[in-house]
Amino acid sequence: MLKDFHGAEEINNGESGTRSFVKNGIYMADIGPSFAAHAYQIRSSAFDLLALEDLLGKEASNYVNKYLRLKATFIYYDFDKLITAADPDARPPLLGLANRLFDSFERLQAAVTTKDDADIGSCYADTKLILQEVMTRMA
Repeated sequence: MLKDFHGAEEINNGESGTRSFVKNGIYMADIGPSFAAHAYQIRSSAFDLLALEDLLGKEASNYVNKYLRLKATFIYYDFDKLITAADPDARPPLLGLANRLFDSFERLQAAVTTKDDADIGSCYADTKLILQEVMTRMA
């Protein structure tokens, strides 16, 4: 459950107290507190989401929504572990990046649900920039 995570309250949506994309009931292997291991997993999931661009559109919206939700959940849990393991000075920039990314995921998920191609494209373009920043910061 999310309440068991140390920094979950810091990366949750301030209005709802959670994140709409978080998928409960999935197994995530415990890779320990290693900053590098969680950074690698975040980078890997971000890379996978960058490849999602070709599938955007009405006909694949169900698949895109499920895949986005799964990968965003992985990133959410890894960011929580990463922020918890980070030095106190490194936490604020990581929190800012995580919150921008998760807000973007929620907007993209809402756009995919409405199946409005223009809105999906706009939201994905914003998300793509943040994912590229995540890839750079986690390298």
